[in-house]
Amino acid sequence: MSNTTYDFAPVVDHDFLISSPSEIIFGNSSRTSMAREFFASVDIIVGANSREAMPYFTYRWQAELGLKEMNFTVDKVLFKDQIIPSIVNETIDTNDEETKHLLEELLYFTYTDWSNPNGTDVIRRNAIDIYSDIFFLAGTIRLVEGHVALSRGRTYMYEFGFDIETHPFMTSWTKGWIHGEELAFIFGAVLFDNSDWIGNTFKYTTEEKQISKTLMTLWTNFAKTGQPTSPTLTSVRWPEFTAISRDYLKTSQSALYEIVQQYHPRRMWLWNEYIPSVLSLSQVSRQHVETKPSTPIPVDETFVG
Repeated sequence: MSNTTYDFAPVVDHDFLISSPSEIIFGNSSRTSMAREFFASVDIIVGANSREAMPYFTYRWQAELGLKEMNFTVDKVLFKDQIIPSIVNETIDTNDEETKHLLEELLYFTYTDWSNPNGTDVIRRNAIDIYSDIFFLAGTIRLVEGHVALSRGRTYMYEFGFDIETHPFMTSWTKGWIHGEELAFIFGAVLFDNSDWIGNTFKYTTEEKQISKTLMTLWTNFAKTGQPTSPTLTSVRWPEFTAISRDYLKTSQSALYEIVQQYHPRRMWLWNEYIPSVLSLSQVSRQHVETKPSTPIPVDETFVG
């Protein structure tokens, strides 16, 4: 769907990666069958953080607006007239101006909190959500659904989203977890005072250290057995993600863990189903117009004076 080249996009080298991930997971070609069978056979944990794209959004628009501070206001005008058109131009592959306008209006409607449409903190959070959905979340849920549909290995999904006190990326409005923030917790770096990672030094709270211990247990359990809750027991219940239940583990406030169904369904449907359909219809319509023969309109000479 994107017409932009990203440095960390998968490279199809026809050796390690014999085709696109989409073709391997969702296709039915015999050429990709062995890769598809392997992917189907493995147990996986897949997930995302609640504010994955916050650093990208902040640095991008700080530079775009020529600002020195990361703490800048995102109002309705900036959101609708600059941020959303920029997202459509950079990430959605269409040159049709009417389609672009339609998608801009659709994104503005979807990512506006209509109970508080002028709240700048809410608008900024929703702008971050758009970037997070495009670059991380929509692809995550598509991969999870593909793995489940193959009906072989176990599938577990998570979302880390509670507010923690010790962020590597701090602004006055930092909420939720950013891209990569779970790594220090899963690998136990936060258990050491003055933990130094990604070039910064932090002192984590007792609660944050307990979160790390729990996550380490879940991940090491999974490495041993393919199940995050066995053999070492924790207080966390984590069922498999299935096509029917669609359960995933979500961390909420005060380090509580809850099982939630349906992963941001409206937003995921928008990117994975609706927008591709709009682009497909737009392309078909454009091809029809381009190939339609030019036929002169017949004139009934009876009415010609």
